[in-house]
This record gives sequence, C-alpha cells and structure tokens, in this order.
Amino acid sequence: MLTLLAISFGHIHISAADAAHDVSWSWEPTLTLPLAAFGILLLVGIIRLGKRTQCSRQWRNHTILLGLGWLSLLLALNSPIHEAGEHLFWVHMIQHEILLLISAPLLVLGNSWATTLAALPLAVSAELARCLRITGTQAAMLFLSRPLPAWLLGAAALWIWHVPRLFDATLGSEWIHAAQHLSFLSTAVLFWLSLLESRARQGSYGVSILYLFATAVHTSFLGVLLTYSPRPWYSSYIQTTPTFGYTPLQDQQLGGLITWVPAGVMFTTIALCLVPAWLRASDTRHALWSEETQAPRAERSQP
Repeated sequence: MLTLLAISFGHIHISAADAAHDVSWSWEPTLTLPLAAFGILLLVGIIRLGKRTQCSRQWRNHTILLGLGWLSLLLALNSPIHEAGEHLFWVHMIQHEILLLISAPLLVLGNSWATTLAALPLAVSAELARCLRITGTQAAMLFLSRPLPAWLLGAAALWIWHVPRLFDATLGSEWIHAAQHLSFLSTAVLFWLSLLESRARQGSYGVSILYLFATAVHTSFLGVLLTYSPRPWYSSYIQTTPTFGYTPLQDQQLGGLITWVPAGVMFTTIALCLVPAWLRASDTRHALWSEETQAPRAERSQP
C-alpha cells in the first residue's frame, strides 16, 4: 500500500533486479481530452448556476462534490495510478474502485447532469432536450436509471470486462481501455442515480437496500474468484508483474482482495445505514394507514 501512496501523489521510479519502469502522470488523448472538456463544462455550469442562485448553500455543496468528483477522475485516469495499472493488476483494480465507488456517487450527488446542461447556451440545451424527446433517448435514460435496469447494466459491465480476453484487450488498445472506463463510470452513475431517486420516493428504502446488498454480493464473488483462483487469468500481466516484485498470482490475489473488500464493505455499510430510515418510513406509513382506517369507523360509531 505504501507503493500505491507513492504512485498516487507523484512521479516514481520502480525498478527490480533486471528491469525498470518509469511510472508518471500520463496524458493519453482518449482520456485527457474528454476529461478536460467535462471539467470545462462543469466549471462554466457552476459559475452560471452560482449567479442564478446567488451562491446558495446547495450550490456550494454541489460545487464541492463536483470538484471532488472531477479530481477523483483525474486521479484515476491521468495520475501514475493509470500508468501503473498497465503493469500491475491490483493497481488497475484500485483505478476501477475509484471510478465506481468515489467518482460516480460524487458526480450524482453533485447533480452533474444539470450543471453541464447549465453550461450550454439556452437555445442549445432546449434543442438538445427536444432531440432527446423525439428520439426516445430521454425515455430510455429514465428507464435505465430505474433500480433493476441500472443494477443489471452495472453487473454486466463488471463481469463482461473481467473476461480474460476482453481485459487483456484493454491493455493493448487505448480506445478499448477508454471504452472500459466509460462503461464502468456510466453504469455506476446510473446505479447511484437509481438509488438516490429510490430513496427520494417514499417507501423505497427497501428497494435501495435490496440492490445494495445484491451489488455487495456479486462484486465480492468476483473478488473471491480472483483471489482464490489457482492460476492467473490475464496473460498481459504475466510478463510485467515480476519486474515489480510480484508473481502474477500474487498480483491477481491482491487485486481480488481489493475488488472484494472495499466494494463489499461500502455497499453493505450504506445498506445497513438505510435500515433505520426504512423502518421509520414503514412505521409512518402504518400510522397513516391506521388513522385512515380508524377514522371512518369512528364516524360510523357516532349516533
């Protein structure tokens, strides 16, 4: 883990007995240009919304969340973590955990969609909204942001991209690697958005808890498979991991633990934190139902 901290915050030189790797910040155009454009849209949208709301408390909270979300994307996609992830599987898994567990929920809580729309000229945003309605894209997005479709998409993206042939392909192509990151981030945003909307709807805490536990189970299961596999899954790391002092199997086992523990603990903890709110909402609904059913009886019993 000390190695990861060094990788995260700067430029390091990692060497072994017969090989050396220079791990530093990387600026691949397929990742850097979309990230820069997204950052500019967020900045412009934040400024415009700040003028409209007179820098309200909610605006300040959203600004902090969006800033942290964008910085987490920068850390995952451009810092030495990205370059080290090309050589070490466990660092690659940490990169994915940042996207799924940090970047996506921060962007959802910061209301990134509304902020980016605010950055566009009014005529452009209105035309975009019209095109989305005409093509049915808006309806499709609303459907995909429901808990079950969002959960299925996230689970499918996680498992499909960890198929050895596809995962090895990401290490040989910047475009395939960028597609992997985009699919992880977009499906994670849909998942966290579905949980946020479910929690906002009265009586939907139970749905959120169910999908949080289900996500904890399937992500942990993938981590278990990686950790206890008797052989390495990914041929691309067989040549690179020994130069960093790991055997390929040790590298995969550490990556499996990173996939298993943080996600499982986070999803389970959030689900457990929602249980009291779920119980309170159930008590409130029961009390309202009791009042509604008892009132007509009281009226009928009066002479």
